[in-house]
Amino acid sequence: MTAWINIKNFAWQQRLSMKHLSFMFAIPEQDCDNNSFLQYMMELYLQQKIIEHLGHFAVKHTPVVKGLDSMDDLGAKRRVLLLKPLGDLITNIINQPKNHHVEFIHICRIIGLFMSVQYPKEYATNAAISLDHTCVISHGETVIKSCKYVGTNLHNVDNENHMSVGKSITLEL
Repeated sequence: MTAWINIKNFAWQQRLSMKHLSFMFAIPEQDCDNNSFLQYMMELYLQQKIIEHLGHFAVKHTPVVKGLDSMDDLGAKRRVLLLKPLGDLITNIINQPKNHHVEFIHICRIIGLFMSVQYPKEYATNAAISLDHTCVISHGETVIKSCKYVGTNLHNVDNENHMSVGKSITLEL
């Protein structure tokens, strides 16, 4: 639940672009925009917000990194830690939307984070809602996922023809 609260809080922050969220959560071992200072500041911000939410417990129980893992290993471990909570959060939002009080754009950004964690080489740089109420997640100019509500369930739709509905996205989570 704590992970869910932190993820939703970051998804609500419109000042953080989808690209920045992807680098913070899914690919911390790379520098966003080839800027190591920006990446470092985003890591500090992520850590600060998590500690603020967890308070003294987080400071007391957070293990100290001793330099035994490479940056690639740490990034891979973060992705493993985040994949299940992200998938569970999306599933819970779909199944129990009244418990979450999130707008579709925030759900779309959370799905973008899930996609970035699952496929870090094609991380989401944008997550937006189209005029036909479709969540469109892209990596640069390439659309990597489109989904929309059909009834009360969220379904994949064709990236070009949003009327072509596929299976529920919960099957992928």
